[in-house]
Amino acid sequence: MIKNNQSLKKETSNSLDLGVPIQVENVELGNLTKSMHYTGLMESKSTVNISSKITAEIKDIYVNEGDWVEKGSLIAKLDDSKLIANKKTLESKLKTLQINSSYLSQEVSDYYTSSSAIYSLEKLESEITYLNDQKMKMKALLDAGAIPKNTYDELEQKSLSMDIQKNELKSTIDNNYESLENQKNMLNSQIEELKTMIDEIDMTIKDTEIRAPLSGNIRVINYEKGDLAIGTKPFVTIDDRNEMKVLVSVSEKDLSNIKENGKVKLGIIGRGLNLDAQITKISSYMNSKTKMTDVEININQEEILDELIIGSTVDVEFVIEESENSPLISKESLVKQTDATYVYTVKDGLVTKKQVEIGIEVKDKVAILNGIETGEKIAIKNLKNLYDGAKVYIYQGEDKE
Repeated sequence: MIKNNQSLKKETSNSLDLGVPIQVENVELGNLTKSMHYTGLMESKSTVNISSKITAEIKDIYVNEGDWVEKGSLIAKLDDSKLIANKKTLESKLKTLQINSSYLSQEVSDYYTSSSAIYSLEKLESEITYLNDQKMKMKALLDAGAIPKNTYDELEQKSLSMDIQKNELKSTIDNNYESLENQKNMLNSQIEELKTMIDEIDMTIKDTEIRAPLSGNIRVINYEKGDLAIGTKPFVTIDDRNEMKVLVSVSEKDLSNIKENGKVKLGIIGRGLNLDAQITKISSYMNSKTKMTDVEININQEEILDELIIGSTVDVEFVIEESENSPLISKESLVKQTDATYVYTVKDGLVTKKQVEIGIEVKDKVAILNGIETGEKIAIKNLKNLYDGAKVYIYQGEDKE
């Protein structure tokens, strides 16, 4: 039977039908990070202002801005010439007082053994002892009627007079001793006062040396040699390099995407370092003009602190959302319909329409949470011409409609 031309043409067309031309991609596992980028500055977490404890002329400054200083190292020296001169004067006075005190202490110590008054007292006491013996003998003679009473009374009166002399002499001796003790104590008090004054001058002389209370970098020097240093104006500012931070200003529109303890990736420009960190603090203040808020990010990797440069630029990547080890496909492979999102998987020249659950989207990629597996092939071209079960063929080159 001979077919007509129209049937033959249709049959020939069907035999040459390869299906819908498409391009495909493989579903592969990968990581996807949704983030935003800002530029920040490297700063020390804390700075210390060092001020002079005294007012004095600056004799020498031994550091420059940017220098590294160790804890305790000498930063500057103030003029101490007047203090040293004053100290020498006080030390001379102290030496004189100490010599006088030594003599006086010896006099006090030897007073009851070498004083002329003590000798006079001992002599008087000896005379009184002798007189008392005579009184006893005279009393016996008086009682026996051998002597008149007035003779005994004269002796008694002399005894009373000598007792009065003794008491007066003892009082004088004790008063003199007390006076010597008071003089010694006064001298010792003056000596201690001078010692205290000298100690205070020594402390002030020590304060003429301005030393670093911690190790770090000199950020600012506010004086020059010959200036008058005063306590109300910081002498230098030192950056504490034991703790570093990155300071970055974030716009108002992006603040909702970050939170404290949120993940951050830092790129230390100029050092080739890449670090993982966390947001430490989000300021509660926003600049009313720029609509920017300061965000702090601490750097906790102690082993790299010495490599960081204060004031250097840092690339800050705020991680908004991450997908790890998820199937990744191109956004152009998605077919978004009212009820759900689909892709077309390709196998043996046919496509299958599969519903998928999508995750985060970054640029031209999207993470798939459910619906397809790694290794599957999916269509990425001519999706509007596809349907479930459609025949397809893979081509390379420009789109074919």
